Amino acid sequence: MIPSHLYAFASLGIFTLAYLARQLFNRASNGPENVELDIYDIAYLTGGPDSAIDVAVAGMILHDKAKVFSIPTRIKSLPETPEHIDWLQQKILKIADLKDGLLYFQLKEKGPILLETVSFKLNKLRLISSEQNRSICRLIGFASAILTGVLGLYLTLQHEEIGLRGDLAFLTILFTIANFLLLVPVKYRSSYGETVLRKLQKKHKIEREIKVDGSNLMLSLAVFGMGILYESRFRYIFALLDVGNDKRGRFSRMDAELGVKQIEYEDEEAERKKKTGY
Repeated sequence: MIPSHLYAFASLGIFTLAYLARQLFNRASNGPENVELDIYDIAYLTGGPDSAIDVAVAGMILHDKAKVFSIPTRIKSLPETPEHIDWLQQKILKIADLKDGLLYFQLKEKGPILLETVSFKLNKLRLISSEQNRSICRLIGFASAILTGVLGLYLTLQHEEIGLRGDLAFLTILFTIANFLLLVPVKYRSSYGETVLRKLQKKHKIEREIKVDGSNLMLSLAVFGMGILYESRFRYIFALLDVGNDKRGRFSRMDAELGVKQIEYEDEEAERKKKTGY
């Protein structure tokens, strides 16, 4: 009978081969040395279509280009089209032109369609993996997990000794779960895309500190994601969009409004201290 430590080595071997096969399919040859990316290209590279939608809506909230309220969060067009809105904001306002507005998570569901041109561009630049490659990578992950589980189950049933059965059963569960957690999820960025994103984050690391007037807000969100708003004076935007992402409506309108009231209070306190000196 095969002892448990040999099964562990066999499972590690299967995991390693599957990991290398995934890396091969997810690998992209280097594209142009200098790629021209706009804010939504960068946001898509950072967090997919959801991130690009977040950036567009955060910009509209900051500059009062749309009516945004939380029950949970809805986006609603203004009676008149605001000036100086970009192409993605125009698309969002067009589909949000409803009597009661559009729930934010419903807007997120339309993200892949709204951002088809961005996806096509990044795919052409080899910054993101093709859907075919991502499907193959998932299939490799599933195959590795199933093979590990079936092998472990077979060996466990072959043993008559209770102690060895217990050890093998534990290792089987452990390695099967590890395969599902580490090999089945697939990043949409290619290895080249990962390199480009790291360079962008290094280049724009100063943008992590969002300026008081928010002039760098959209670029900061595009490069680093929504999380950077949490400790900034614009965290009420994070609260609004975070509430909007919850499909089950766990959060009440109060959750987002508290963020708005808190920032208003802090602004008033800062203004008072500036005038009075204490």
